[in-house]
Amino acid sequence: MKKLSIHILSTIAFFFSFSSVIAQDIPIEIRAQLEAFVENAELENLDLDQIIDVITTYVERPFDINKISDEDLFELGVLSSLQVQSIIDYREFYGPLLAEEEIQVIPNIDIETANLLATLSNVKGEGSFNVPLHKMAYQGKNELYTKWVRVLEPAVGYDGDETKTRFLGDPNKLTLRYKYSYDNRLRYGVIMEKDQGEEFFKGSNPQGFDYTSAFVYLKDYKPWLKDIAIGDYTISMGQGLISHNDFASGKSSWVTNIKKGGRVIRPYGSVNENLFNRGAALTIKATKNLEITGFGSFAKKDGSILAIDTTTSDLVDLSFSSFFNSGYHRTVLDLQKEGTLEELKYGGVAKFKTKHLKLGLNYQHQSYNSAFTPADQLYNAYRFRGSALNNVSFDYSYKLKNFFFFGESAHSLGSGFANVHGVLMGLDRKTSLAVLYRKYDVNYHAINPNAFAEQTSISNEEGLYIGLDLKLNNHWRFRTYADLWKHPWLKFKTDAPTTGKEYLLRLDYRIKRKLSAYTLYFHERKFDNVNLGETINPVTSQTRRKLRFHINYNLSKAILLRSRFELAWFDQFPENSNGYLAFQDILYKPVDFPIEFSTRFAIFNTDGYNSRIYAYENDLLYEFYIPAYYYKGSRYYINLRYRGFRNILAEFRYGYVYFINRDSVGSGLNEIDGNHKTELKAQLKFKF
Repeated sequence: MKKLSIHILSTIAFFFSFSSVIAQDIPIEIRAQLEAFVENAELENLDLDQIIDVITTYVERPFDINKISDEDLFELGVLSSLQVQSIIDYREFYGPLLAEEEIQVIPNIDIETANLLATLSNVKGEGSFNVPLHKMAYQGKNELYTKWVRVLEPAVGYDGDETKTRFLGDPNKLTLRYKYSYDNRLRYGVIMEKDQGEEFFKGSNPQGFDYTSAFVYLKDYKPWLKDIAIGDYTISMGQGLISHNDFASGKSSWVTNIKKGGRVIRPYGSVNENLFNRGAALTIKATKNLEITGFGSFAKKDGSILAIDTTTSDLVDLSFSSFFNSGYHRTVLDLQKEGTLEELKYGGVAKFKTKHLKLGLNYQHQSYNSAFTPADQLYNAYRFRGSALNNVSFDYSYKLKNFFFFGESAHSLGSGFANVHGVLMGLDRKTSLAVLYRKYDVNYHAINPNAFAEQTSISNEEGLYIGLDLKLNNHWRFRTYADLWKHPWLKFKTDAPTTGKEYLLRLDYRIKRKLSAYTLYFHERKFDNVNLGETINPVTSQTRRKLRFHINYNLSKAILLRSRFELAWFDQFPENSNGYLAFQDILYKPVDFPIEFSTRFAIFNTDGYNSRIYAYENDLLYEFYIPAYYYKGSRYYINLRYRGFRNILAEFRYGYVYFINRDSVGSGLNEIDGNHKTELKAQLKFKF
């Protein structure tokens, strides 16, 4: 393995001397969207790789604004239903757009959004249904990514003897990704990954990589054949009460983006090892207004299997107490959970569509080779138990002038119901209002839902959300939302029914092509157990607040300066926590020089994890890194890109964090003995 690591580094060093292609970055609007979602989501359930795959599809291969469907517009993640419908209506009334600049005159599309769409679109044809499949298969674009990541300081997991909690492999993370595409219509690819600490070409992975995923995806091949996926894929239904791969509909600065959309079928382009379907899926247009989707999947997933002795026979019943979604297979204990669950999934979606009305009927069956048996705790009293689950739902959307109604009602057969209903209102060209109500029964069950909610699990919640987007003039924009909710039953670490509320206010100022700045205030109050060292941990209120000042300044066409100062407060008896973060970014992207770079220097000082502050960092091309800054210290990084040859891109990243008041970094097996951490990343991208 040591020789292999040296070989990889030398290869990277060689190509770094001769590489790359001029590449676009992820638009700043989408980066801000992601940052907001990471701050509000449970990180282990946010699949950033799927988000990357959706965005890079259009960053690298711009769509035709005159032909793209409303479903594909939704996948961008930054358009509300009103904006999507405005684009569709404008095309129908005025005909095809003649230039990208025309996007600015579409109703409900502000200048900021128009500029974003202009970078991701064109007004050229995307081809027709007459292109034969064999031509699509060889006249497209090939991309090959190789990535290496390593933390230089050794973690606790690499020390000691061969115990159940020792990492079995080396500290290198390796990823190999191949993608082929023809005009976004035919795509196929393979992803292989080995995480830090996992074995490579030995032990549990004699074949090499620990994780392999592959897919073939074809869309809009014939007027009647809309989508077909073979291999790994995802399914989106309604507003996510059963399943959805959308990331953009939730609480964020994009206060009116609360409706989910997009195609039912999407290929799976992630290294998350437990959120995919594996099999086949097909969508056909049965009539002009009716689309039917069917899918089937069988995959092995990770879980904690328990053996239960029975007293009535010699048989042993198997059950599992939890899903193991980390994807790590680094220790003996990890390997005992690998592939222990056999998941069978099948179902279908029927969609009826007219110009302003859409109706959907959704069904999904999900079963396992053993029964799910959660911990015997009071908060789990209504939680799903068993080996099979069936969900059915009905969803709708309807446009009436400047009002857009939408929603979904779902039922987990034999148990509870879930409802989410909303309306988007275009009050005038500069003002939009969003209202959403949800009610999820405590006994509603879904394995991997992704609906609008305060918590990840879609159950035990009732709430009302209101968002307002006001464009004051060409320079000023004001956005705000309020969300009020209650949990009628207990939750994990919350031993009583509780309520909560959340507010956000954001004021933006923009000078076209020169400066953009905003001020943001966030306030959240909810309840949680507090550990006082007693037998009973009382439920007390906790309040999170943050105040942010952010500026982007284009010093020249090649240099962008980005500055931020943020304050954070966390209040919960008996201890409060607060802190701040300040950083300065410099992004240098010359047009006619082969080297570009981005760098940041940040200082942070918080009392602990409770007052952590998230901030997006520039990373390797088409990657997202949004760490939490907490405790006291400094952090800096530099990303380098070198472009010389036309079809090769080489990148290198150096990141370093230093803590003033800590003797170690991280926790558990990832803990580093010392007050600093150094991470190196390198990536090569080949286009052919």
